[in-house]
Amino acid sequence: MEGDIGDQSNDVWHRIFAYCVHDATLPALNSQEYKEFHVEYYQNLVNDSEEVLIIKFLLDAGLSKYAIGVALGRGEVDFLKEIHKALKDDDCSVETKSNLLVQAVKQDHVVSMILLLFKKADSDFSFSGEKPGYPTEDTLSFYLGYNSLQTAAYRGHLYCLRYLLERGANPARLGEAKRTVVHIAVARRHREVVKFLVNEWAGLMKLANALKQYPLHLAAKHYDEVIFPLILNACEDVVNEQDEHSNTPAHLLVIHTDVTDALDLLEAHGAKFDIPNNKDKTVEDLLKKEIQHCRIM
Repeated sequence: MEGDIGDQSNDVWHRIFAYCVHDATLPALNSQEYKEFHVEYYQNLVNDSEEVLIIKFLLDAGLSKYAIGVALGRGEVDFLKEIHKALKDDDCSVETKSNLLVQAVKQDHVVSMILLLFKKADSDFSFSGEKPGYPTEDTLSFYLGYNSLQTAAYRGHLYCLRYLLERGANPARLGEAKRTVVHIAVARRHREVVKFLVNEWAGLMKLANALKQYPLHLAAKHYDEVIFPLILNACEDVVNEQDEHSNTPAHLLVIHTDVTDALDLLEAHGAKFDIPNNKDKTVEDLLKKEIQHCRIM
């Protein structure tokens, strides 16, 4: 949390934060000054304010005082209030909880995510229906079809993604997004997420999306000097696979980038440059066209 706790002592959330983390992170824990500080602020918790009710709610859900302190320190306060309000309803649906879970992951609210999973939110649930303010899939931005795991991949929130996987989320699920978490992370060029998935979930590299594209296709289309060789080494046996437009990874590399040096890597892994796409163009044809264009320029 930004700022010094002592400078904002009138803020009830800082008092709660001080209480929740007093066993873990505040300095000078054994000083008399701190003991007086703690007693004073603990007394402020003995009431029925909304803030205290939320703290009790989180403690009842099994979260440690330290975890709650982390949540408050990371700015999850308003979102925790939203969760508390929703879950007070005995008939709170799985859909509502799961929508909140996607939002928690989107904002990297780790403790809120853990709480919602404890409350039986479904990590495979995807947004449905129209919601204003969300860009479309065409912009490669967050859009309605992502479940919580795909949202973590899109945002590059590695801790959220790892925790969801540990809790049984399915990384191979296409869902409404029509792509796996690897496709999403590669397209977004999230290096650490891709490294983790390549090392821990190598089988995902052999899965195609709804456009018949493997992660290697997207690594070529959205070229990154770190990600591309990682993906290539993990799935070289799909190096000549064609997507729904009959483009190989090499086609997409030439069409969407000017990184022709990477073609040498593809060739070293068995890529063929004489395969035609649905416009009857081979990689060799595209390269000739590019050379002619450069000469005209």
